[in-house]
Formats: sequence, C-alpha cells, structure tokens
Amino acid sequence: LGGRGGIGKSQTGIDIAARVSTGRPWPTGEAGQVGNVIVWEVEDDIERTTVPRLIAAGADMSRVKVTADHSDLGNGGFEDLVSLIEGIGGVRMVMLSPFRKFFEQADPQGNLAVRKAMQPLVDYASSRQMTFLGIMHPPKDKEDREAFGGPGAYFDLSRAALSCIHDPEDRKKPLAQRRRIIVSAKGNLGPDTGILRYTTVGVDLPGGLHVSRIDWLDARADEPRTQGGHRTLALPKPRPPAAEWLKERLSSGPVPASVV
Repeated sequence: LGGRGGIGKSQTGIDIAARVSTGRPWPTGEAGQVGNVIVWEVEDDIERTTVPRLIAAGADMSRVKVTADHSDLGNGGFEDLVSLIEGIGGVRMVMLSPFRKFFEQADPQGNLAVRKAMQPLVDYASSRQMTFLGIMHPPKDKEDREAFGGPGAYFDLSRAALSCIHDPEDRKKPLAQRRRIIVSAKGNLGPDTGILRYTTVGVDLPGGLHVSRIDWLDARADEPRTQGGHRTLALPKPRPPAAEWLKERLSSGPVPASVV
C-alpha cells in the first residue's frame, strides 16, 4: 500500500486490520472473515498513535497484537516473525510499517537482494492463506511523490499493490480539500477495476487523545453509505473491454485505422 506522505496510508492499513479483527464487511460490501492480526509498527508511537487509531477504527483489540520491536526480516528476523505468528495462532494478516524498514540490509543492494529477502514472506503467506500488508512510505526528501519507493522488487513480488492518491477530479481544489482515492496499481489475484474514495476524520478518545481514522465515501456522492450498520462503497461499473468496443465500432463496416 503506497502513496505520498500524509495521504492516509497508515490509517487505511489500520482500517483493514480492524476489519479483519472483527470480521466486518469490506468497504466494497463483501463479507469479511474474522482472524487475528499483528500490527508491526516501527515508526509511529504505538501507545499514542497506533493503538488509539486501532480503537478509533473499531478493532477488536483482543485479536490484535501490536509490536514495535525492530527486526530485519531478510537477516534472521523472519524466523522470529514466524514464531510470533504461530505462537498467537489464527493470524490472517500482518501489517508491516514502514515496509522497507524490515529489509534494511537488502534494500540498498537493489532488486535481487530484496527479492531474495521477500520470497520467504510470499511463500509463507501462500502456504498459510494469510496476508502481509506492507505500508510503503516515500523517502523523507520526496514526500510529494505519489508512488512506491525503493527497489522495484517490492512492487514486482507483491501479489497486489494499492496506491493512495488525491482524486484527479479535485485537482483544481486546494490540496487540503481534495478527496482521496485508492486505486489498484497491480492485481495478480483479481480484477483491478474500480476505485475507493475516502477521507480522514478526527476522533477524540478518552484521555485527551486525538487521532484520525478512515471514512469511506460513496463512489457517486461524498456521503458515507450505511448497510447493515457498516459503511460500504458503491463502485463504478468498469468500462467495456476494448475488444467489445472495437466489435461494436466496426459492426457497420470498415473504419479507417486513423479514426479508430
């Protein structure tokens, strides 16, 4: 899950983790499946930021393990992660943030080293039918870049990649007023059509803590929709495949290629 700084990547990851911990439906309306979650956060303060964000997102904290212990998964740390997962049991998702921090030895060596370091995660996730969600933070000197940072292997080896960006329809508005959307940058496991619109809202928690959480917006309006007590999102219909469009365009006879 990648995107520019301040776009709401971490809150989105937290929202996903909260839904897994409770089995609530996904923002698109599909049914969820409950499971235990590990949130491994090595940048944000877990007591003042990560845990309050999980609470604000409605997580079942009895199913969430939050840790800040730093470990290089490409340099002996993967075995420790597996021990943690199997010690908890029933883990369906592990959120790693920031993802590149877990591959500090391999990262500067480039694609081949990152691919070798990541492969055990890919294989383990596949064998256990679980998800590793990596939050990709751009370099601090490139906070305005709406892209995935680091060697391309992070993107290439992932089964799916989602990008958080500002809604192009709001490009004439000041940055602070633009809506945010999630689009599929890569999808090996399903269709990559459709977008999810969202915004971040402030939440006051007991103890004087103020955090933010994700509010999902309807694809056709800026108001959250409610179905069965949970916010859902109506996705726009995908465009017809190119082959079908071309067949219809040529149904009345030949058309010059320059016109097509």
